[in-house]
Amino acid sequence: MPGWKWESVSMDFITGLPRTLTGYKVNWVVVDRLTKSAHFITGKSTYTVRLQLALDMGLDFSTDFHPQIDDQTEMLNQILEDMLRACVLEFSGSWDSHLHLMEFAYNNSYQATIGMTPFEVLYGRFCRSPICWGEGKLSPRFVGPFEMLERIGPVAYRLALPPSFAAVLDVFHVSMLRKYVVDLTHIVDFEPMHINENLSYEA
Repeated sequence: MPGWKWESVSMDFITGLPRTLTGYKVNWVVVDRLTKSAHFITGKSTYTVRLQLALDMGLDFSTDFHPQIDDQTEMLNQILEDMLRACVLEFSGSWDSHLHLMEFAYNNSYQATIGMTPFEVLYGRFCRSPICWGEGKLSPRFVGPFEMLERIGPVAYRLALPPSFAAVLDVFHVSMLRKYVVDLTHIVDFEPMHINENLSYEA
C-alpha cells in the first residue's frame, strides 16, 4: 500500500485509436494507486525502453492472476474506452480535444473502493464545478419549425434542415414530429428610438 499520493502509480496504454488531426493515436493512462486519480496523456507512439532509461524509472511489471493486482488500470481502461468510443461517434475522430473533459469526469465521479471521488482524496475537498445541475424532466424537446419536403413512406417525412444540422439525418418518423402552431404573442413591435446629441434618450 503506498504511503503518499502519486508515490506508486499503475500505467497502461490504449492503442488502436483512430488517428486524430493532430496525429495522436495512443492514450497513456496513469493511475495513482492511493487516490485512484488518473491522468490521460495523448501520444503518437507507445512507451519505449529509451524513455524508461531517460527518466530512470524502476518498473514492477504486473502479471495476470497475481494476488497483488487490483485491476484498477484495466477497469479504468474499459471506462475510458467506452468514453472514447462515444466521443469518436459524436465528434467524428477528434477524441484528443475532449480527453481533458473525460479526465475531469472520471476524477470527479464517486469511487466505491475509496468511498469518495479521487478529487476529494487528492485535494481534501469537493471540486467546485462551474456546472449547475438543474432539475428537469426527461420529456422530449423539439426544435424548429422546419419545412416538410416530402413524404417518404406512410410514417416518415423528409425535412429541410439548416446547415447547422448537417450531422443529423433529415428523415424523421411521425412520432418525432409535432405540428407547428403559430403564436404571434412572442413578437414585439419595434418602435424607433430617438437619441439626443448628448447620447440620452426618452423611453
